[in-house]
Amino acid sequence: MKNDRAEPLVSVIVSTYQRPEFLGLTLASIVAQTYKNVEAIVVSDGHDAATEAVVSELNDPRVTYCHTPHAGFPAVPRNEGLRRSKGDFLAFCDDDDLWHPEKIAEQVPVLQEGPYGMCTTDYDYVDENGNTLAQQNCYDDYVGPIDWRTFYHSMGFICNAAVLFTREMYEKTGDVNEDPELRSHEDFEYWMRMLFQCKGIFLKQKLVSYRVHSGSIQRDTPWKVYRKRLVLHRILKKRLDIPATDDLRKKSKLLAHFLFDQYPWAKNVFRRIQNRPSSG
Repeated sequence: MKNDRAEPLVSVIVSTYQRPEFLGLTLASIVAQTYKNVEAIVVSDGHDAATEAVVSELNDPRVTYCHTPHAGFPAVPRNEGLRRSKGDFLAFCDDDDLWHPEKIAEQVPVLQEGPYGMCTTDYDYVDENGNTLAQQNCYDDYVGPIDWRTFYHSMGFICNAAVLFTREMYEKTGDVNEDPELRSHEDFEYWMRMLFQCKGIFLKQKLVSYRVHSGSIQRDTPWKVYRKRLVLHRILKKRLDIPATDDLRKKSKLLAHFLFDQYPWAKNVFRRIQNRPSSG
């Protein structure tokens, strides 16, 4: 690897809200990267002395602390971090997730050498104690180049902490949407806007550990998830030039996904209909 001065700077925005017990581990995984030219900007949603103390105790000049007025959702501190960033490449890392040591080193060359504006990776799931969970998603179908349509018609396969993107793409995409209605879905909207302007690539390597615990804001009922995804869909349709056929297909998929979550028997009926021999 080249010396630190020759490496492009990577800015990591860590939005956080009163999770010092996880934040210390997250920051440790960032500063332990084999790629060393990194700045980590910890942005607290409202000032928190315990959070500031975690950064201070780390005693690494690459890690800084700041805060925003309390908003109650991560888009606001993420945008503050983006505006403060200086890197040629940028990334988000939530305050409870973990990076594997080679994450940035694997991603930077891909963006330097390929025609991509953003690069994401596969990831595993860990519990609140850092133990790898047995239940894991399989995203093999998405490995390789990806575009907005691939992502739009999925139920979401991009982990926020797994993405690295160029400063050019940040300047084209702009800030994260701070609409409170998008809480817990603002990342999907952001990556959609970015993929509307560039090609992305999904790496097969699992380079991030996504933590699942009782404090995760994603823990909603199927009905709440469905309603939030309808809001997301409405905002995307209004902001992006999504063709009518894609719009209809997405609405149908959202409804089917909700019904299958709520009524497992519906999935079996659907499969039987699909497998029924055609007449004539």
